[in-house]
Amino acid sequence: MNKFKIFVNLFFIICFVFIISACNQTKNLEDNENNEDNNIVMPEETPKPENSIIYYEKALLTTIEPTYYQVGYGENYYVNEDANGNFLSLKVDGIETEFKSGFFAHAYSVLRFDINKYIKSFKTYFGIGLSARGYSQASMKFTVIIDDEIVYESNLIDKSNPSGYIDLNIKEKVNYLMLVIDDLGSNGYDHGLWGDPMIEIGREVSNE
Repeated sequence: MNKFKIFVNLFFIICFVFIISACNQTKNLEDNENNEDNNIVMPEETPKPENSIIYYEKALLTTIEPTYYQVGYGENYYVNEDANGNFLSLKVDGIETEFKSGFFAHAYSVLRFDINKYIKSFKTYFGIGLSARGYSQASMKFTVIIDDEIVYESNLIDKSNPSGYIDLNIKEKVNYLMLVIDDLGSNGYDHGLWGDPMIEIGREVSNE
């Protein structure tokens, strides 16, 4: 009987020691995991590249060849001269003004330019050419379209109001720019003119 009690007591002692040892091992594992977590070095976030810089340069639109054109009379539009080979001329603020650069096109006319670049601004004079200025039949509207959106439409241009000026602030990427002269249903003496059409074209440069 005494041997049995000794055996039982020894058994409980062995079990208790085993449990204590297992608990210590578990605690050590948890401590090691915590230490490993604390010692983890997270990689630095890759810096994002700064935005590109866009440099703008002025250019006459006459240096860009239209990708599409349409005229209401004759077969062609004219660059830097009218249909008779004369200087382009508009009456601006009551003063006859010649332009070394520009387009002459008989309405109804369309000149489309595929740009596919950033444009900061577009400026141009427009109106009735000298060859048609004295005729009451000459009456037109001038429109600028950028990527399917009308961004400018003039008032009626006729003998009493023979010219106008456009100054557009754009500052966005442009796929195409289109110059339209509407003959308003009758194209008699609708000699339309764009004088000194100037754009500021952007050149994108990486800032890395």
